[in-house]
Amino acid sequence: VDGKSLRSEVVIATATYGGAMSRWSSPVDVYGNSYTIKPKAGTTYCFSVRMVDKSDNASAFTSPSCTTVAMDDTALTPAKAAAWSKVVAKRAYLGKVTAAKKNVKAAVLNVTKASPGTSLCIYYVTGVKYGSFEVLVGGKKLGKPVATAGKAGEVKSICYTTKLTAKSKISINVPNSGNGVQIDGYAITVAKPSAPKAPSAS
Repeated sequence: VDGKSLRSEVVIATATYGGAMSRWSSPVDVYGNSYTIKPKAGTTYCFSVRMVDKSDNASAFTSPSCTTVAMDDTALTPAKAAAWSKVVAKRAYLGKVTAAKKNVKAAVLNVTKASPGTSLCIYYVTGVKYGSFEVLVGGKKLGKPVATAGKAGEVKSICYTTKLTAKSKISINVPNSGNGVQIDGYAITVAKPSAPKAPSAS
């Protein structure tokens, strides 16, 4: 690249929830400093960028950068409906969470439909004297119990590296809810695609 009149080009690969990663797209010119997509819940988006000069000399593509859009808590099913309720939470995804009621023991949420992936993140909202939760895959606990007590209304996440399949049974177990445990959703991330090869400049 000769550094004269540079422009940016981006390529995109996506994996919808439960689906395989797509091939890289054709290069798209990026006007200004940003590129906008319309995100879809559960979808993983991977991006790679290169620079192209006015003579169409192109740099190598950058290493892929990926992000996964969370699934809302509505994609979780309570084992016992009486233990949970829908609660408004201003900072939560779509404005509501699924909350274990006060002083409930052994409250369980199940992922309604799992997806193949390499990591799992759970999103939750903190509150005063809130309880903790555990994450199980196939009946096995991942890591330590996650405390959700803290400043009211903060959205946080905990992520685990774990192999998942479409048949994985994923559960969020609340052994004692205290003043409540609020679950905002989850995300399953797929493996990054290999770095893109250099298609012809657009």
